Amino acid sequence: MDQSIHERLKMIRHAAGLSQTEFADICGLTQQRITQYETGKRTPKMTTIDSMIKAVDQRQKKETQAGDAEKADICFKIGANLLQLSIELFHESMLQREADLQRQEGAELEDIKKALENRERKDTDKLIAILKTLNNDGRYLVVNYAEDLAGNPKYQAAAPDPGEE
Repeated sequence: MDQSIHERLKMIRHAAGLSQTEFADICGLTQQRITQYETGKRTPKMTTIDSMIKAVDQRQKKETQAGDAEKADICFKIGANLLQLSIELFHESMLQREADLQRQEGAELEDIKKALENRERKDTDKLIAILKTLNNDGRYLVVNYAEDLAGNPKYQAAAPDPGEE
């Protein structure tokens, strides 16, 4: 959406040729609330936009029943524009949610990677500490045992993806 919600609400009102008071009356809000929305002092929630759409729909029905086609048409256009705004806001919120989830997943994967690296570091440190306590014969046996384990597919680490590292 190229324009802010504040600009869009003002544009919708201007397109209908209404004052803030008239627009507020049709939308079921106060003139002060419309001023706050248009100036950016407040931002309407999705539920408020939905309430505005319902109020405009009720007003359109009332004007249609009263035989005032011009006012009913103004209400129809306002309702259509508010509905379009609501759809765009919903779409934006879904895109933002998706971006937030991707960031969260990325952070969780990074945490897992760090934990594994920390574990590997601890294991390496532990192995070095053990080797330092052994004499040459003991070190030789540990190295031979490690080589045997490394040659056994059952104990081999999965090969890293070519894109990693």
